[in-house]
Amino acid sequence: MSGRPALVVEAYARIARPVMLKYMHTNSCIAAARTTIETMRICGLRAEEIPVCFAFHVPSRKYARLAGFPAEEQAEMRANAASWEDLPGSGWNGHLIVLVEDRWLLDAAIDQADCPRFGVSVPAEVFVVDTVGHKGWNPRKAFELNLGLILDNGDRAELVYRSIADTGYRETEAWTDEGLPLLARALARGMGAL
Repeated sequence: MSGRPALVVEAYARIARPVMLKYMHTNSCIAAARTTIETMRICGLRAEEIPVCFAFHVPSRKYARLAGFPAEEQAEMRANAASWEDLPGSGWNGHLIVLVEDRWLLDAAIDQADCPRFGVSVPAEVFVVDTVGHKGWNPRKAFELNLGLILDNGDRAELVYRSIADTGYRETEAWTDEGLPLLARALARGMGAL
């Protein structure tokens, strides 16, 4: 499986998040990203974390979930959404995603945007973006990806990932958890990579 990156990413996306949630909190994008990196490396793929601002906006629900934006910009975004929530977590103000083989972006904690009390349902699965064809995409430079999604209930959602330079997540317990490589090995084994 290590010679077929697309198949590895697809297999990981299918199985990883439900397994992760047995061992970590829903709001831990940091632990989810580190587990993703470790699993991809076990499978022989290049993977690195990318810290981003994160906005998940469902206009029909007047709902937004925000993380990592400067205070002034966050205030403006909140003014445009009747309902909003900050992502709870480690105290690091951001969201962590993973770049695999300089092509696929994996968000192993997108379900942090799930908010049933506002009618917003985001499944517990790994969200994958194949960056081929995204105009101006260059992970080595500052970027912003704006994506349109359709949720299972038919609602349209807007998803924004904007790169940031803050690497404070590396000082958190979620990043340094010594059990994450073991979880990654279990995931790799479940994917048939070991």
